[in-house]
Amino acid sequence: MSEDIVQQMRLIQEVVCELNIHLSDNKPEITDQYGYLKFDNSESSSITRLSQYIRLSLGTNAKTIVEFMQRAWRLPTPDLIISVTGGGKQCNMSTHLRKTFQRGLVAAAATTNAWLITAGTNAGVIREVGKALHNYRYKNRKHALDVPCIGIGSWK
Repeated sequence: MSEDIVQQMRLIQEVVCELNIHLSDNKPEITDQYGYLKFDNSESSSITRLSQYIRLSLGTNAKTIVEFMQRAWRLPTPDLIISVTGGGKQCNMSTHLRKTFQRGLVAAAATTNAWLITAGTNAGVIREVGKALHNYRYKNRKHALDVPCIGIGSWK
């Protein structure tokens, strides 16, 4: 594990303890379930991007969650929050509509200092959000797109 990740994990642990973030509503212990995930993208992709996660109680105050993301994950305060929801079924859009949706979403997020919030799945319209970020994130390597995408999923 790189020294940067070790330092980041220490910071996360410190913030979790300071904010008293619990694992679940009916267990008093502080959560210890956080870290990094590496999503398995296509083999043709040469770009590896680690994503951070935390498991926390459903009863955690929204203000506490935002403070955690800003302090532990160092996310900037957004000027806009874009929430994209949709079913998990296949999203049947024409190619033109799909590209228009992706371009518009990325343009709106990038020009407004936004956070994108999704259901954290790789299906339906949420998959299109992921594809949009992937397609446009590295389109211009000089100015890589850096839009936080926050997936809120169930833990089973």
